[in-house]
Amino acid sequence: MHYYIQVISNFQAAYEPEENVSLDESLLLYRGRLSFRQYIKGKKAKYGIKFYELCSPNGYVHNIELYQGKNEIIDASESKVNGVVLRYYNSVGLANKLLQLKTHITGTLRSNRKQNPKEITTQKLKKKNDYIWVRKGNVYVTKWKDKREVLCITTKYHPEIIEVANRFGIMKLKPKEIAEYNKYMSGVDRSDQLTSYYSSPRKTPRWYKKMIFHLLDLAVMNSYILFRISQKSEITLLNFRERLIRELIHLSEDIKDGRRLGKKTPNIPNNALNDGNIQIFLKKSQFRKVNSFVVEYVPNKASGLSHPGNVKRDNKPVLCVGRCFEIHHNQ
Repeated sequence: MHYYIQVISNFQAAYEPEENVSLDESLLLYRGRLSFRQYIKGKKAKYGIKFYELCSPNGYVHNIELYQGKNEIIDASESKVNGVVLRYYNSVGLANKLLQLKTHITGTLRSNRKQNPKEITTQKLKKKNDYIWVRKGNVYVTKWKDKREVLCITTKYHPEIIEVANRFGIMKLKPKEIAEYNKYMSGVDRSDQLTSYYSSPRKTPRWYKKMIFHLLDLAVMNSYILFRISQKSEITLLNFRERLIRELIHLSEDIKDGRRLGKKTPNIPNNALNDGNIQIFLKKSQFRKVNSFVVEYVPNKASGLSHPGNVKRDNKPVLCVGRCFEIHHNQ
């Protein structure tokens, strides 16, 4: 738990939240036995450990709350959020509470919530783009018909129809609060997308191990977002991870991956090939990577093509060419 708290504290200290942040559910795949394991039909994993995540539109994770069961009690007086919220949490009462904390809210709303205005929830819209709204204090509740009726709540935007472009560049009419909701609500989805590319968790019956590795993935993803912002760089996530690994293990930049090393002429000590008791076998390619060494193979007609990339001396074990061979046979 100390590790969990420390990671979240570092997330919050490293990056100041923007004006608009989003709150949504995230599901970590886990099919083992667990009292608070969740099933969410719309998620890719479907079964797993549920988190509530507070994210910026670029995918940066500011805070995480682990769902621990329906009997869990959260102090609402300490929960603050700017911007947009998922419909499962929205209500007129929550909107008023957040206004007291100087926080605006925009999001979709479920029609069966208490304190919902009946003149909005009961009225049926017949035509596409029909739009109605009502105000209760500083809270606006709106209903708009697109392919189906969409109920929305906001304390930041005055209800009005605006013209916005979709992803194909086609201009369409939408309520302003829905356009802003679509613009800023994708933070958690963006976070899930980035962490899914190179995921660290592996199959294990220990749920807390998966959670720890998931936090590690979030830390790398947050670092990637901060690096792109601070350096104004367009580096890819894969290249950033490789660069991060090199920094952590202090690996020089002039050392490349094995495929590139294999194209260069290897440097092998003369005494390694001139020793008559050492046999280096040839198989298919002229060069082959052996651990961290690239070895030039010499055909051995007596023994044939038996084992590539290893050396053998007398009746002692087969070892790779290099330091481990010298240590074992010079004892």
